[in-house]
Amino acid sequence: MIKLPRLPIQDTVKERSKSILLTKGLAAVEASAKKELQEVEIVTILEVNHLVKTYKVRTGGKKRIIRAVDDVSFSMKSGEIFGLVGESGSGKSTILQSISGLIAFDSGNIHFNFPQGHSQEVNKYLQTGSEIQMIFQDPYSSLNPRMRVGQAIMEPMNGKLSVQDKIYRTHQLLEKVGLDSSSSDLYPHQFSGGQRQRICIARALAAEPKLLLCDECVSALDVTTQAKILNLLKDLNEELGLSMLFISHDLSVVRFMSDTVAVLKNGKIVEKNDSELIFMQPFHPYTRLLIHSVPGNADQK
Repeated sequence: MIKLPRLPIQDTVKERSKSILLTKGLAAVEASAKKELQEVEIVTILEVNHLVKTYKVRTGGKKRIIRAVDDVSFSMKSGEIFGLVGESGSGKSTILQSISGLIAFDSGNIHFNFPQGHSQEVNKYLQTGSEIQMIFQDPYSSLNPRMRVGQAIMEPMNGKLSVQDKIYRTHQLLEKVGLDSSSSDLYPHQFSGGQRQRICIARALAAEPKLLLCDECVSALDVTTQAKILNLLKDLNEELGLSMLFISHDLSVVRFMSDTVAVLKNGKIVEKNDSELIFMQPFHPYTRLLIHSVPGNADQK
């Protein structure tokens, strides 16, 4: 069974404040909430400002420009799971690929601010950084078929580690994602789709990242396996404090995973809010359309 998502920090503070309200009044509630929020160190780990990415295409003998990402801005807090949702072609994957450095964007800037580090722009950071790792949609093409699983996981590890330390770390990671340590001697074709995605997660964790980019990472899996992978990611978020940028066209998946959700349409963010507020009180007509398009929600108003 899928576990219930945890409440964001702000919601937790509000719940604690309800009991205070009965005896000390509104002023006491505001003071208590402010104090508790100050005790929690909230750091902006990723900031995207006015991101633009265009593609030139030819249709009917004529050239035209498609704005895949159109002036997108958002920020992520440390330890947060930030969801990007939208229909196919809305620009979700393009944003992730721009952040990861897989493609060059036209204009705007992307800044990282990792703990024990300093703010850097994406093009400068990715030359030396390992704090960003990506989990791709297709686990079948994400692994080298000629490389044993153990070798694939050890590849992004710190070069200063000894061979024995790398082997030990590999076995630890395999067990953390729910696989037997003996799996390190096998090849990717000897695993199911869900097991391969677990291996991809272990390989991403091997670099000890601070930010995990999840690009439709469960869409190629069956429903039961999806639930197991999603629960694994939630556990890693809570255990390691991993920040995650999670994209999907599946609203139920995004709702379960995310603390904050941004809705994309034609390369623009049309709405951004707390996950539960997005689904309970959608503001933008397109957000309401997406929610009502989910089977079982068509009759809801």
